[in-house]
Amino acid sequence: MTVLLASFIWLRIVMRQFHRPMLAIRRALFRLAQGRLNETVTLDNVDEFGQMGAKINELAANLQELLLCIWKQTGQCLTTLEQLQDDSNKRLKCTLPEQNIEQLHQVIASIESLREMAKAYVFYDVRLDGEQTLAINEPGQKKSASTSSM
Repeated sequence: MTVLLASFIWLRIVMRQFHRPMLAIRRALFRLAQGRLNETVTLDNVDEFGQMGAKINELAANLQELLLCIWKQTGQCLTTLEQLQDDSNKRLKCTLPEQNIEQLHQVIASIESLREMAKAYVFYDVRLDGEQTLAINEPGQKKSASTSSM
């Protein structure tokens, strides 16, 4: 009976060592799949679970960098396209054909759609708002100063 009790206690301890890290990883992956890139896995283990947690955090950081790059590049594209459209409207003899104007509007709509998609994600240190990238103290809190215009 003592051996059975000791085996049960040992099994509970071993299972807990697997269950807690897996639960933390599962929660982080669920939040990451929801677009909340500000969530990280906090595992102090140096085993496989700790390595998986570190890679999940690295993935979230890489996704954040990619989305910020998309935000910046699409902002620059919108500015260039709006300048092109304004220049075309100002010069009567240099107006674009109707087909090109429609294509220009389609490109602008596609870029704005990409920007809306990027805004749907929650970032570590920034919040995308209109033409600005705003620094935040904690996820969900806006700092008053803007870090850069896009």
